[in-house]
Amino acid sequence: MEINYKLLGERIQEVRKTRHIKQYGLAASVGVSVPFMSQVESGKKQLSLENFIQIADALDVTADTLLIGNQKEVYTEYQSDIYNLLSDCSLYEKKIIYGLAYETKRLLKENRFFRQ
Repeated sequence: MEINYKLLGERIQEVRKTRHIKQYGLAASVGVSVPFMSQVESGKKQLSLENFIQIADALDVTADTLLIGNQKEVYTEYQSDIYNLLSDCSLYEKKIIYGLAYETKRLLKENRFFRQ
């Protein structure tokens, strides 16, 4: 199995921006140069396992959050994303989001014959 480094870099960049961390700040936390971090985020450089774990730690996410999409048939693909999405929500906001997700799922199942 080949690792999709472009996808990995995109995930790192996405999480970094979501957390409002500048690229130079992440590079400094990990102990790498800004050009190296830029090449990682564009998928042009491959990470060592050590650097990968340091980036996950600096972004305060699990390794699987950054690896989403690199495994075949991952049934927990969006669990980390959902957790991160809800992490800064109030109880009220979580209740609203849950209600929306519940109704969306119900409607999708109810109208499954419209899908191809």
